[in-house]
Amino acid sequence: MKFIAFLICLFCCVSVAAQRAPLVKFSNWKGITRNLHKDLSFLLQYDTLEFHLKERIGETAALINWRNRVQDSMLKHNMFGQDSSAMLIALGMKYDPRLGLTKEEYKTYAKILMGAEGREYKSTAKGSLKVKFTDSLIRFKSLHPGMDIFDSIVINFKKNVVRMKGMELKPADTVNLPTNKNFYASPLRAYKWIYTDPPQGISMPFWQKEGNEKQNLIYYEFLIGYLSKFDETLIEVTIREIKNGKVLRMMKLPITGGIIIY
Repeated sequence: MKFIAFLICLFCCVSVAAQRAPLVKFSNWKGITRNLHKDLSFLLQYDTLEFHLKERIGETAALINWRNRVQDSMLKHNMFGQDSSAMLIALGMKYDPRLGLTKEEYKTYAKILMGAEGREYKSTAKGSLKVKFTDSLIRFKSLHPGMDIFDSIVINFKKNVVRMKGMELKPADTVNLPTNKNFYASPLRAYKWIYTDPPQGISMPFWQKEGNEKQNLIYYEFLIGYLSKFDETLIEVTIREIKNGKVLRMMKLPITGGIIIY
């Protein structure tokens, strides 16, 4: 049950039900232009975003089977606890034979775990998010108690940095997912900013080498882009905080869509 609750928390999603009435048609957007102010002005055309809070739930038999195999092997080798298999995949752990899978099996499991197959979204609440532009900054104000993380986010499009929870996130590679076969079930073009401590946490999970289980990791990620299948803006926050090998916080929170509220 703990693991199921963990997965529900990990894939907690927010999505809008109403269609946009965009000031500029999304179909006219050609993708990331590297002109951050221009692109963000396009993606955030509204003073207020209205959304439905949704949870991504439901599991395929294949996902359950692979996960049970990995957990059994992790327990056998005294690896990081019962709830760790999803976390390992989510943070991009490289193949480890102690997981009890071949390399090809590991790739299959990772695709199932992080993909959209066998899951569905169910709305659990509604909320709104204010968006405010100034000369060089974009700020957000949550109008929903579960979204207060956005109150700490400031985008500085002149310096190309994002501040979140007091940390400065630096620009990472832009995102270009050309097909529907991904977590979002849609092609995605997006900007992304990251803060990580230690610095190697951006590409090398701290548990990648045996004996590193007790290290710490802080990983913040902010992403904003366009989901072409649904004609919606995507805003996503990812937070992972691990201390002495124990997960203190793990959150992946996307917001999609938005309409003008008068």
